[in-house]
Amino acid sequence: MMFMENQGENPVEWLQWIAVLPGALLASFLVTFPLHWLLYLKFADGGTLFGFVELPSGASEAIERAIYPFVIAITFILTGYKIAPAHKFRTSVALGVLYAITFGAVAIIQPHGRHLEARSLLAFVGMLMGVYWAWRQSKLEQSWNTKPSSAKKLLLKQLANKWNKQFVAGLRKIK
Repeated sequence: MMFMENQGENPVEWLQWIAVLPGALLASFLVTFPLHWLLYLKFADGGTLFGFVELPSGASEAIERAIYPFVIAITFILTGYKIAPAHKFRTSVALGVLYAITFGAVAIIQPHGRHLEARSLLAFVGMLMGVYWAWRQSKLEQSWNTKPSSAKKLLLKQLANKWNKQFVAGLRKIK
């Protein structure tokens, strides 16, 4: 009911909700480019990884194909978490379920069970890690915003002392 009460108050929030799924998809797609370049540069040294681990021909493609679903799953969930204006953890869970359903449907539709390999397991692990990191981040944000912990008080006190020292040092330079 709370959602219905706040309906139409903030158009920026509506735009953020509309951008959650496209933004998560776009970020998931874009993260593959630097990952490909990083792996390419690591394997470009005469077919070795980091210059000393020799790999058979074509191993770079297999490693790349196995890692992609893992990285895409984490990026998809965490980007959706960051874009969502509210209910961030619930959004990350919904994106995780959507990712699992989509990946499962592709695995069923794909002939010869090609997706039921290490990459399937890594996709599932990536989805779980993305949801876990979103949960941790939401807990950190809740604790930071709601209750002033002793660690928060200590941090603020240290910052205040540091700023006071810098201010006094600045005043001494002026004299």
